[in-house]
Amino acid sequence: LLRINFYLSWWAYSFPMAAKTLASFLMLSLTHDPIINFIAWFELAFLSIIIVVLVVKTIAAISRNQICVED
Repeated sequence: LLRINFYLSWWAYSFPMAAKTLASFLMLSLTHDPIINFIAWFELAFLSIIIVVLVVKTIAAISRNQICVED
């Protein structure tokens, strides 16, 4: 994804990942299983990386006037 053109629709990757991360933390609060603990924190770290990449790509696209351009 780092080499292809950025589109605002990339943000759609973050929403299901965030829901899955929240579900993992809910499951962790119910089970306190060490494996679920690892999975939940790994997913949170991965989600954080996705969000940072999306924010950087969005800001870069805004600075190049590639977003919300009239056709």
